[in-house]
Amino acid sequence: MTIADYTSLKVAVASWLMREDLVDQIPTFIQLGEAEINRVLRTKEMMQRSTSVITSQYILLPEGWLKAKNIQRSDGYPLEYLTPPELDKYRWELSHGRAAPEQGPVYYSLVGDTMELAPAPTADEPTTVEMLYYKKVPSLSSSSPSNWLILTYPDIYLYATLIASAPFLMEDDRIATWQGLFEKAVQQANAAAEQARMSGAPMSRRIRTF
Repeated sequence: MTIADYTSLKVAVASWLMREDLVDQIPTFIQLGEAEINRVLRTKEMMQRSTSVITSQYILLPEGWLKAKNIQRSDGYPLEYLTPPELDKYRWELSHGRAAPEQGPVYYSLVGDTMELAPAPTADEPTTVEMLYYKKVPSLSSSSPSNWLILTYPDIYLYATLIASAPFLMEDDRIATWQGLFEKAVQQANAAAEQARMSGAPMSRRIRTF
C-alpha cells in the first residue's frame, strides 16, 4: 500500500492496527502524531525565511513558527538571544546609562507568539529584520490531503500516528517497535538535512603554521 495522502494514511493506520472500528479516532491519532513530529523533526523543508520592517519593541512571529535558526538585521548584524529577564535587565542598564547605546537592535527574546527587540526600533528609526526559522509541518486534513512530509517521509507519518494510538489502545506490544522505527526515521531525516547543509557550506582555508 502506498501512503501518499491523508486518505491513504488513514487506511494504512487501520491496516497496521488491524482495527476497522477506529474511523473516528484515527484523525485524532494523526493530529497527535503531527504534534510529536513537530517537536523532533528538523529538516531543510521546514526552514523558512521572513523579512519584516519593525517599528516597535514587539513583532508577531510568523505563522507556524517552531524555532529560530538565525535572526539578523538587514545589514547582516546577527541578533543575540536573551531570555526575557536578561532582556529586561539589559533595557534597565541601557536606560540608566550602564550599557553602551547601540545603532539598532542587538538582542532579541521570545515572549509567547511575539519577538521582542532591544534596543527597540521606532517609527523614526525602523529596523529590517531577517528571520530564518523552522516552520511547523502543514497539518493533513480532508481539505488539505497532502503536504511535503507525507510525500517525502511517509514512514515518519505512519509511525508517529501508530505511536499516538497507544493511549487509546492501552495495551499493544508493537508500540516499542513503532517507537524505534519512528526514532530511526527521524534521525535519518535530520541527519540527511545536516549532511545537505554541510555539503553546501564553503570550505574553510587552512593556514599553514611552522
